[in-house]
Amino acid sequence: REAESAFAQGSDCVIVATSTLELGIDVGDLDRVIQIDSPSTVAGFLQRLGRTGRRAGTIRNCLFLVTDDDALLRACALLTLWREGFVEPVEPPALPFPVLGQQLLASVLQEAAGIEPEAIDATLDGWLRTAGIGDEDYRSLLDGLFASGVLYADERGLGVGDEGERRYGAKHFLELFSVFNSPPLVTVNHGLTEVGQVHPTTFRRREKDQPFFLTLGGRGWRVTQLDLERKRAWVEPVERRGKSRWLGSGPPMHFELAQAAARVLHDGFDEALLSKRAREALVGLRSEFGWVRLDATRLVVEADADRTRWWTFAGDRYNQAIAARLRTPELKVSADGLGVTIRRGSEATGFARALEEAIRQAQVEVAASTGPEADAAVDEDVGALKFAELVPRAALVKMGWVRFHPGREAAVMVGRGIEVRVIAA
Repeated sequence: REAESAFAQGSDCVIVATSTLELGIDVGDLDRVIQIDSPSTVAGFLQRLGRTGRRAGTIRNCLFLVTDDDALLRACALLTLWREGFVEPVEPPALPFPVLGQQLLASVLQEAAGIEPEAIDATLDGWLRTAGIGDEDYRSLLDGLFASGVLYADERGLGVGDEGERRYGAKHFLELFSVFNSPPLVTVNHGLTEVGQVHPTTFRRREKDQPFFLTLGGRGWRVTQLDLERKRAWVEPVERRGKSRWLGSGPPMHFELAQAAARVLHDGFDEALLSKRAREALVGLRSEFGWVRLDATRLVVEADADRTRWWTFAGDRYNQAIAARLRTPELKVSADGLGVTIRRGSEATGFARALEEAIRQAQVEVAASTGPEADAAVDEDVGALKFAELVPRAALVKMGWVRFHPGREAAVMVGRGIEVRVIAA
């Protein structure tokens, strides 16, 4: 709040921030936005760009300051989509079953004298229809809450059972006030003053009996006392700076952005938007990826190493679905927005032929899958959502399939050829 107020009232100010400034915090009009690397969506870029050019006689502007070739390619791809008029559609997460579980518990709790099932049905009816949750799934989840003891029914109506009290009753059901998990951060105090929070991995000791040094609030601190069980640390100010960690994973690369990256490598990019160094770096990238075609993918097998890379430019969702089908006890498979990486332990040429056939089969399976019952490779991340433990396994699998199955991408990718190349490492 202090930073927001100071920035709005001052002049010749610079504010360094995460994507928070994308979310509508009121800091007034900006003269310029300098973006480190690239956002993951056109919508995010437009939100940041829209902070500038609000005054009469000014124009919207944004400078991308990219730190490596990957970020350069992503930035060019993002601006390609923007100039084509593409913006990601705003869609709520499909089938929010964990939120339904939370809403059922909250509805019961707010009526101390008990609440009739019909009253909850009426309260949630509009929400259920908007969320696309049918009566069968709703009843299944409600029955599961009764069976597990999270809820119970008596002559007064519905109440929270012993299991519900055990899971969520601490601090008067505080967990039910939000539908997302809070990160397990350690609170750092100087005396009675809180100076910030850091991730517990900040305190991974590298040298025995050496003190921890942090940097928080623009200055250095030495840790004088640490209680990881209570997630508390106490510090004193020092001149020496240290390291503080906050963990997170970047948002996935969607299909359109990955495809735009392929078009940049194949067709080039408007040099007028690039600095001299960026132009030179892009020339190098296009030379390295001179084989990119828009109607085919490439399988690159390194003959003298155990690494194979299938370049798809199909986005994280599709590549993760393929990787799940290729993964075996013998094969280590990982995926990102641009492709799938496979670690092997066999002869390169024979492996390439076998892998090409396995990829084609996986593509057919992904494209043909019409529901969770026909798809054993549903993303397991839904099980990590808050309140997922309130949801029957079958409903979680259904939610995962609807959210993560790359049906649209699969329809495009299954018809594309695969070029196989075995190269020296």
